[in-house]
Amino acid sequence: MHHDHNGDMAGTLPKQAQKVLAKSAVKSQHHANILLNMHIESKVLPHMALDKIDRAILSQLQNDGRLTNRELADAVGLSESATSRRVKALEDRHVLTGYSATLNAAAVGLPGSVFVRVSLDSQREEHLGAFERAVTHVPEVMECFLMSGDVDYLIRVVVRDAPDYERLHHSLTRLPGVARVHSSFALRTVLRRNRLPLDQTPPEPLP
Repeated sequence: MHHDHNGDMAGTLPKQAQKVLAKSAVKSQHHANILLNMHIESKVLPHMALDKIDRAILSQLQNDGRLTNRELADAVGLSESATSRRVKALEDRHVLTGYSATLNAAAVGLPGSVFVRVSLDSQREEHLGAFERAVTHVPEVMECFLMSGDVDYLIRVVVRDAPDYERLHHSLTRLPGVARVHSSFALRTVLRRNRLPLDQTPPEPLP
């Protein structure tokens, strides 16, 4: 007769340990589902073919998003009409997703960056969704990532100073489903890069 030793072992564990095991199983299954969806999307979504001219346009716009169409055309060696069509195609394909200015955070009174590791009390889809919807309404949150490993989310926030973060910390702990929050203050920014490394992936051949 076959015995489920894992089930027998779980039955002998304290209730708190059983809860931890159950939570880990839910989180592992959730991460497995995410990886599966990423794999499926990579097979289903059309390949975003970018030739050398597309990459040249993107590189120029990463350097200076304020370039006029004429300046961009001169830089990549195309006519203005051809350049305009290329840019429109990149926007339509969501390769170019927007144009913005980069601000000096310290100059506008937000010199502090804090990295916040958030653990939820449940990893079920509806609870993750509730947290993610709520965190988008916190203006100090600059980035938020769903993580594998010991924590559920990694967040980067900007603040004026330690008392300002104390206020924000109180708000973060009141978001839906938050069980634990661990914070680390950045002492100094060593590197902040907005440019994607387009040279690290080979371009598609020109038609």
